[in-house]
Amino acid sequence: MDDVEVIKPSFKLKRKVGPAAGTTFNAKVIEKAEKSIASMSGDYLKKVSIDISGLRSLTEQAQGGKQDCRSVLEKIANQAREIKGQGGTFGFPLLTRISDSLYQFTNPMTTLNQKRATVISAHLDAMLLVVSQQIKGDGGVLGQELCKSLDTAIEKFGGE
Repeated sequence: MDDVEVIKPSFKLKRKVGPAAGTTFNAKVIEKAEKSIASMSGDYLKKVSIDISGLRSLTEQAQGGKQDCRSVLEKIANQAREIKGQGGTFGFPLLTRISDSLYQFTNPMTTLNQKRATVISAHLDAMLLVVSQQIKGDGGVLGQELCKSLDTAIEKFGGE
């Protein structure tokens, strides 16, 4: 049988982290933070509803040629990314999934036609459904079907 070589780990990284390295988290601090986030959940739902309305307005602006289309699409993508980041924090992973899909769809775009605008609108409708029904978690079968239909729409109209 081969000899086993024991390699002792370096503590360079631990030293760089500082004196807090190796300490444990205080359960009461974590509980307080979780309660604080939960108490902001209602405000979050109101804010994200307003954000979704803003995304609709931006989509209309991009379609109507009122502003530089690429600039508006960039704003849509950035706002979708922001909603994605917040969704998980407040317990809405389905919203995170849909917003990420919207971000991935719009981020590379430079032009917007009617079919692409319809796909964006479908994303916004799905996001609004999650928010209005306060669908936490992955949404179960409904969430899976919703995401599947958005993925199909992207496949069908994304390149047009």
